[in-house]
Amino acid sequence: FRAGRLEDAAELCRAILARDPAQTETNHLLGVILFRLGNARAARDVLARAVAAPRANAEMFNNFGAVLNALGETERAAAAYSRAIALQPDFAQAYNNLGVVHLNAKRTVEAIDAFNRALAIEPGLTEARNNLRAAYNNVIPAWHFAMMDDARRNDAYEAAIARAVKGKRVLDIGTGAGLLAMMAARAGAKSVVTCEAVGIIAHQAREILKRNGFGESITVVAKDSSQMAVGKRSEEHTSELQSLRHLVCRLLLEKK
Repeated sequence: FRAGRLEDAAELCRAILARDPAQTETNHLLGVILFRLGNARAARDVLARAVAAPRANAEMFNNFGAVLNALGETERAAAAYSRAIALQPDFAQAYNNLGVVHLNAKRTVEAIDAFNRALAIEPGLTEARNNLRAAYNNVIPAWHFAMMDDARRNDAYEAAIARAVKGKRVLDIGTGAGLLAMMAARAGAKSVVTCEAVGIIAHQAREILKRNGFGESITVVAKDSSQMAVGKRSEEHTSELQSLRHLVCRLLLEKK
């Protein structure tokens, strides 16, 4: 097997299993060989015998999960990877493989958690790092980065916010990276609360705020703005909001 002579290795495995069909390690090895030879269905049946044994280890469950995933049996694959992790909690590759199953099933939060766990165990696991990037790309639209890098827009907002928020309570809706919330805090707002409907983004916003020294002065709420209990807005607040919008538009026009 190690020399790459897969057919010879498979023949020897079959000879051993003819005498002892329950031999766990040999069932595992034959399953891996069959999978590499492109026979996933036969590999699944052999590996199922291996993982059913009391001596089954984390590697066996991980390889069984890979075969199941290749056959489209994704939920069984996730269960196999989870079992591998239960047997070996520091199994970075199993966490990565579990993350891939979650990502393909659109369970992005679970996928990101799995990839982060893999990288916490093995920071150099390039596959997990690439998968983590892919998962975040599914959450954050590409236009967001262009918007964040728009200096003219940001300068206009900062100037408008500086004129409007000093000494006032501020609610920032849809914080993203927390940029406008930080502008408000730096401009002297009495307090700043910001909300973000996507939990992953809200978590990252908290980290960004901490790194920039605003971890204590800005509160991030992981909720959609429609779920926020902010009370009835007064006519005065409505007028202030309209003034702020007009000011931003004017400053953007001046920048042109």
